[in-house]
Amino acid sequence: MPQCFLALGGNAGAVAETFARCLEELNSQPAVSVGQVSNSHTTAAVGEDAGDAFLNAAAEIETSLPPLELLDLLQATELRHGRTREKRWGPRTLDIDIIFYGDLVCNEPRLILPHPACWYRRFVLDPLSEIAADIVHPVKGVTVAELRQRLLPRPLDVAICGGSQKQRSELCGMLQKQFADAVFHQTIATNPAPALIAWLGAGDSLGEESGAAWDELPALPRLDVTQLTGTPSEALQAVVSSALGQ
Repeated sequence: MPQCFLALGGNAGAVAETFARCLEELNSQPAVSVGQVSNSHTTAAVGEDAGDAFLNAAAEIETSLPPLELLDLLQATELRHGRTREKRWGPRTLDIDIIFYGDLVCNEPRLILPHPACWYRRFVLDPLSEIAADIVHPVKGVTVAELRQRLLPRPLDVAICGGSQKQRSELCGMLQKQFADAVFHQTIATNPAPALIAWLGAGDSLGEESGAAWDELPALPRLDVTQLTGTPSEALQAVVSSALGQ
């Protein structure tokens, strides 16, 4: 059976007890076997309406369920434990994400694998590294431990590319005021190996210098901001906060 890794999170109710009951329920399923489980980690909530600090953990499972059937099972488990989806960043009793399903790479309307944000989120990588440090990310090509290690140096080095020069300048200025433990550049020329490269899309219609094309950027640290929810400012605040482990 494929070896899979799940991320668990919650900040409403007795979260640690919810994690334990959830994993017991999953392990009782004939098609699921729960393996290693990480310690729980406390993470600050992101967003004005997110509520109290989160507990986050990771769990290893083996399953004979296809990916979408596993997703259905996990979402049904969330619902049994009071999960609602009224607000994207709102409080939640239980959140379960599939991080890896073996080395499967897929991009379906309901499920993207590996989880598209797992490689830069400390609240995923910190617990995951306890039980899956040597697992290789099938897209990024490095281990979970290496992904986490890249985010530890301070200041965190972030390059913002694409878009217009004005947009990059405004975002760098705004983010620099908010995050003292990070440094922001409008190009990768000043540091060819940043921890994150946030790409804002192609240059505008005025033909301004766009910083770099997507295909010209190193594959490991690049992140397409146009695929994220919210404005570039909102999306990057969430990305940088999670990369810093705040």
